[in-house]
Amino acid sequence: MAHWRRVISVVLAIASVGIWAIASGADAGAASQQKPKSGGTLTYLQSGEPVLMDNVKLFGSGSGAGLAGQLAYDTLISVDPVTLKPVMRLAKSLDSSPDARVWTIKLRPQVVFSDGTPLDAAAVVANWDRHKIPALASVCLTIASGLGSYVARDTSTVVITLPEARVAFRNQLAGCLGQIESPTAVAKYGANYGTSPETTVGAGPFLLKEWARGSQMTWARNPTYWDKPRPYLDSMVVKPVNDTNQKFVAFQAGQGDVANFSSTSTQIAGLVESTGAKIFGYPSVGGGADVAFNQKAPGLDDVRIRTALVLATDPEDLNLKAAGGTATLVETYFVKGSPQYNPKVRQVSNNLKQAQKLVDEYVAEKGPVNLSFLLTESLTSWGQAQVQQWNRLNGLTVQLDVVPAPNAQSRLTVGDWQMAVTAHAASDPEALNTLLHSTSRSNVIKYSNPTVDAALTQLRGETDAKKQYALYTTITKEFLDDAAVVYWFRALLPTVIRKGVSGIAPYNGANPDFAQISLAKQ
Repeated sequence: MAHWRRVISVVLAIASVGIWAIASGADAGAASQQKPKSGGTLTYLQSGEPVLMDNVKLFGSGSGAGLAGQLAYDTLISVDPVTLKPVMRLAKSLDSSPDARVWTIKLRPQVVFSDGTPLDAAAVVANWDRHKIPALASVCLTIASGLGSYVARDTSTVVITLPEARVAFRNQLAGCLGQIESPTAVAKYGANYGTSPETTVGAGPFLLKEWARGSQMTWARNPTYWDKPRPYLDSMVVKPVNDTNQKFVAFQAGQGDVANFSSTSTQIAGLVESTGAKIFGYPSVGGGADVAFNQKAPGLDDVRIRTALVLATDPEDLNLKAAGGTATLVETYFVKGSPQYNPKVRQVSNNLKQAQKLVDEYVAEKGPVNLSFLLTESLTSWGQAQVQQWNRLNGLTVQLDVVPAPNAQSRLTVGDWQMAVTAHAASDPEALNTLLHSTSRSNVIKYSNPTVDAALTQLRGETDAKKQYALYTTITKEFLDDAAVVYWFRALLPTVIRKGVSGIAPYNGANPDFAQISLAKQ
């Protein structure tokens, strides 16, 4: 996964996690070579829909938020999911001082919101100021509050002076800091901004025309989009289909051109084979989908029980039962071949004897342990297989608590859980800081380790490669040694794309860039 802003969506929208072992970047590249045709309507089937189109809440508003934000707002920059390098979008350029403290954004000239308001430096500043208003409880409050100072030097230039060096600051401009709303519309609609099509005003490739909640969102081409002749599509219809089986049937019946799935690889493989569709997606470089442990819950507040749950997990057996052995397991925190890879930083598991010994010690002191495991319907097969393994332990029982995705999201956010499926997938300093620092609002599992906090703070400004490597090792090893989670598989948001849909390219890795997509037949 290329960017932590999407990881936030994965953590807060649990049902979005998928498990495909490979990504078809080559297929996407081949499709992109076809000459695009303008026109036509594309139908997208996705899990859930946003609650609100206002950026102060959009990133935490559930499944579908990432796509909706892309269509309505675009972003200042995106991050290539393979190279992890920035790709300029609404921003024309991005530069930093040698110490990575002062960053300068140059905006593209003559970009306008759909209401005619210029997307200029003042608009960017106004958006960031709004994220910092405590009463709005923005999902980007922590990031915006940590910007230090930022000013509109002229109409097209924003200069940010950070309070400390941040070598990966650019990645934050691909998330909620990068999606810019019309300040004119925000002032006009106030608290109602983003509640309906007419109150949603961005500079993205599409305009929200109709929103029948629970049924579909209809998007029309934005005639003033900055990247002409894109978008090529006349319109998009986005339908929330939460039931996985229903979505499979609908896609097979030709009721969707593109669909995202949170399902097993074997199911998706069957769908691809039966329809001739292709898969788009990129697995995470660091970490992945996991079961997190609420360290404030009785039993889980003791490292012995958390460690026992990790040791009692047999990842290979889990993979075989839940995904036919097709998932890519998280054996080491970073994938082999990545600059941060360390073969010694691995999750130690599959030792039932040692796990039982730890449980016996705890039970002798405090009594039996009874736990609840929160997850969504789409990952029931993984949850059932995991619980079967855990319930081999004497003195410890785990009950599944399967709920709809919106309910799981809400309960995870407010802390009403003991164990829950999350996605701790991050591979850059800003992403790891947002994910694991004890003071981060996005640290939904409330993980806290002073050694990790100190290493995260140093890593954010470290420019020396050897020192970076050592800090990455410290952070990830401590996290695994604390048994904060038990990892399952490399996180991936798989998208199935029907034949006749071309121009597939990444948009921050998670979704295809729908501004570049075209249809062979209109």
